[in-house]
Amino acid sequence: MPKVIRACEESERPVVLALLADCGLPAAGLANHWHTTWVALDPADSSRVIGSVALEIHGSAALLRSLATHKDQRGQGLGDALYRFAIARAGELGATSVSLLTTTAEPFFAAREFHTVSRDALPTALKASAEFQGACPASATAMLRSLV
Repeated sequence: MPKVIRACEESERPVVLALLADCGLPAAGLANHWHTTWVALDPADSSRVIGSVALEIHGSAALLRSLATHKDQRGQGLGDALYRFAIARAGELGATSVSLLTTTAEPFFAAREFHTVSRDALPTALKASAEFQGACPASATAMLRSLV
């Protein structure tokens, strides 16, 4: 479990992009949301990024994206720690719901109060996101969690 989850620094952006690529996650649109992107640092080497998570805030709707962990960190609670961190930030930023698109992590999010919904059931404001404009395949599962 990381001791530090903090804002992604500009020098870490290439590392986050490489991590997303390694995990098969889209980077499209992330450039507009670096201010709401966070990294987890290795407790044994605080210069090593071992995970990431980001939010896109669209009014009162948040899109959870870029939740990724380094392969050697999986199964140790890092994904859950990043998830909990992002949900807390979403609430602090005024979001009343958090949505996401996933092709592989539906069970992970279903166990964390997300419900599968049709894309049409997601907040309209999110449809401007690069993830909805083609970065995520049409086959991706849409999920929604209320924060209120």
